[in-house]
Amino acid sequence: LSSSNEASRLQERAVRALAQIIDSPGGILWLQRENGRYEAEEHWNMAAVTAREPVGSSFIRFLEEQQFVISLDEFRVNPEMYLRLAPLEIPQWLESIRNAWLVVPLMLNDALMGFVVLANSPAHKHYYNWEDSDLLKTAARQAASHLAQHQAAQALVSARRFEEMNRLSAFVVHDLKNMIGQLSMVVSNAAKHKNNPLFLEDA
Repeated sequence: LSSSNEASRLQERAVRALAQIIDSPGGILWLQRENGRYEAEEHWNMAAVTAREPVGSSFIRFLEEQQFVISLDEFRVNPEMYLRLAPLEIPQWLESIRNAWLVVPLMLNDALMGFVVLANSPAHKHYYNWEDSDLLKTAARQAASHLAQHQAAQALVSARRFEEMNRLSAFVVHDLKNMIGQLSMVVSNAAKHKNNPLFLEDA
């Protein structure tokens, strides 16, 4: 996560970091957008997905309130294990992702900033347990912290660029006003001096 390697984006490194803990061969990262939906931001060794998930869905509420890693295999076999905690409906788009296995919430304090869907791990699939779940949750909090810091830095860069653009615009407007002032003076004097050859030459 703290690597300065520019060859891969932080979002991809976050997915890879969580996946490698559990020997997962791939994953997809969703992050919350300003429009109030969670959208796929990055994928690593899995096909890109365009699905969006609204904030108020039972799936999002479950992740945020329970802060629980969802095993899709476990949910299919024993849904009551999850439903006794809170209502949970697995979205259709998630069911359709080939090899989707675990859904890991990215918690920033007590807010869900996003989640990662990890692909089936041939090595870990048969002995995934609560210790693995706790380790993933801890690592996911660290990943969320890095991602939030990155977002804040990006917002700061955008704000600085906006400020620079404002400053540049002020200079341009100032120069335009000067030019308009000069042209206005020429136009107003043209009525008086239109028959003066020296004025015409100067204009």
